[in-house]
Amino acid sequence: MACSSCGRKAQPFERFCTACGAPLPEASTIAGNPPPPPPPEGYLRAGTEVVVGVIPHLVVATGSLKTRQWILISTNQRMLLAQFSGPQMQEALAQSKARAKGFLSKLLAGKVLLPADVVEYCRKYFTMSPEQILVETPGNISLNLSEIRRAYIDYEQDEKDPDSSIRTDRYWLTILSNVGEYKYVFDADPQDMKVLRDALGERVHGVSRAKAMKPTF
Repeated sequence: MACSSCGRKAQPFERFCTACGAPLPEASTIAGNPPPPPPPEGYLRAGTEVVVGVIPHLVVATGSLKTRQWILISTNQRMLLAQFSGPQMQEALAQSKARAKGFLSKLLAGKVLLPADVVEYCRKYFTMSPEQILVETPGNISLNLSEIRRAYIDYEQDEKDPDSSIRTDRYWLTILSNVGEYKYVFDADPQDMKVLRDALGERVHGVSRAKAMKPTF
């Protein structure tokens, strides 16, 4: 490749002639040189942090029969624990209302937040950077994967009330890290377990549900 202005021979990586300063043609526009292929799907630059999994239904008891909902977002470097706050619930309800089709769906949309609505809302985290997620709500938590020692799944079943045919059960997720312990009630279904095992491998201990209990991503 030569400069069209002064004739100096240029290197393929040069964009301007070092002799006269004239712009040089892109290497991909030169006859016989096809443009380079795009990077393969899923390609990441070294060190890039991206979201790879989400557990949308975590619950913490806050006393007086009140609870607070959280969302676990797994990246290739960290676990992020994000609060599902009031404004986010309103946003999820608005999205549910906009998606509603059919009489029953439209009747409930915007009034009742279903598990599927939370799953749909959480899709946004795959398009956000980890830092955007952390500042979304004050108090969101970041745990480096290297800081997490264990994740335990425990099954608990309440004694059945003799006057009731209902027996309640729950699965607990306890995350033990170098900076603290975090405990939540969660679904423990296969997609939740996959997120945990993909992130922590053999550091995940305990039982899980046999079948999925909510829509998948």
